[in-house]
Amino acid sequence: MTDAAKPKSRASRDLTEGPVAGHLRRILLPMIVGVTAVMSVSVVDTYFVGQLGALQLAAISFCFPVVITVTSIAIGLGAGASSCVARAAGRKDEDRVQRLVTDALILTTVVIGIVSLAGWFLTEPLFRALGAEDNLIPYIVDYMHTWFAGVIFIAMPIVANGVLRSLGDARAPAAFMVLIAVVNVILDPIFIFGWGPVPAFGVQGAAIVSILANLVGVAAALWLLIFHEKIVAFRPVPVAKLIDSWSEIARIGIPAALSNAINPFGITLATAGFARFGAEAVAGFGVASRIEVFAAIPLLALSASIGPVTGQNGGAGHPERSRRAFQISFAFALFWSLFTAILLAVFAVPITNLFTDSARTLDVAQLYLWIAPVTVAGYGVVIAASAGFNALGRPLQGMVMTFSRSLIFYAPGVWIGGTLAGIPGAIAGIALANVVSGLATAAWTLLYAPMTAKGARVKPAVSG
Repeated sequence: MTDAAKPKSRASRDLTEGPVAGHLRRILLPMIVGVTAVMSVSVVDTYFVGQLGALQLAAISFCFPVVITVTSIAIGLGAGASSCVARAAGRKDEDRVQRLVTDALILTTVVIGIVSLAGWFLTEPLFRALGAEDNLIPYIVDYMHTWFAGVIFIAMPIVANGVLRSLGDARAPAAFMVLIAVVNVILDPIFIFGWGPVPAFGVQGAAIVSILANLVGVAAALWLLIFHEKIVAFRPVPVAKLIDSWSEIARIGIPAALSNAINPFGITLATAGFARFGAEAVAGFGVASRIEVFAAIPLLALSASIGPVTGQNGGAGHPERSRRAFQISFAFALFWSLFTAILLAVFAVPITNLFTDSARTLDVAQLYLWIAPVTVAGYGVVIAASAGFNALGRPLQGMVMTFSRSLIFYAPGVWIGGTLAGIPGAIAGIALANVVSGLATAAWTLLYAPMTAKGARVKPAVSG
């Protein structure tokens, strides 16, 4: 594929030229919308399934860790593909871009196909091993068998969207994310409760809708990749080249998948730390955490935005532009953390009152929102740095950052702080973990870390 063959619109999305801050902003704003839409889906699913009864809601809760684990594999594949594609795009190697995109889609189909098949056959023994009781198993099987059967349609948009972002296009991925969310919201009550010719599928209906909604996203994304961007090849490829592409993608994707799975595991350990103080303490921590996650959506979007900039500039051999992207991202994380901390501190009482009327639960949630959010910049720095280094082809550095924050500082902070000073100490442990991990990550990234992709030739500094 020659330069002349690529769409003219892609030239305007070249992230190796022009102001770095402008590129980050252009990707960040649509991604905030897209991430908000994606996160709303889980809330809607939980609400409608909750109307079916406590058993059905408990079954969905049991499914969540497995769904997150499999989704982490897809996110890892997407991170690997987008890193490789961004660096190839930075080098202006259009043939390599096309080869990598095509091979990434094939690899996703193979890997997720194997996971889907294994998951379908192992559903019941897996969830029994996880502690699911007999009365939950039928609902779990209904949901997970359907979900595993169509999980390829959930994984494919993740990879396709990552590829499009790596080429500097954030609007289309965000639009697909919104489209999937809208379809999900519309179809959820129809398939869960039944309407007209559609029978009531119950819990299984939520899984059916997830697949149908993502199928729409797959169709839109593939159309864009094939017919607009023209970066899917339909010619035979030697097995050696296919394996070379897969190896390069996996080198980034495996650590990225592990990094993505580490944070939920750390939260699980932290939740166990709060459980020492009773169910209401756990509920308060859960309420505050969910509020904080929604407030931190721009930081999650930031982690999806920095990679294309660092990847393309790392591949092009512009280390100062990569460093500038980290500097701007860290500054944004600090600003947003301070802004949301003020809002959450002021409105902690009315917001938490929307979730429960338990006085002790409210006390824990409000105390959390008065202490922890001001330090969430540290979390933003860690996830942005991890994504930035994944894109530079240096995934182990990103994995060390997320591992350290979640399993060395965050979860132990809850346990140690809780032991020393009860619930206030546990919350202070989270705040301290954010501060220490954020400062350590920022200092190492800005002062010592290499800013070029491996194998890239360093070119003279370019302003931006």
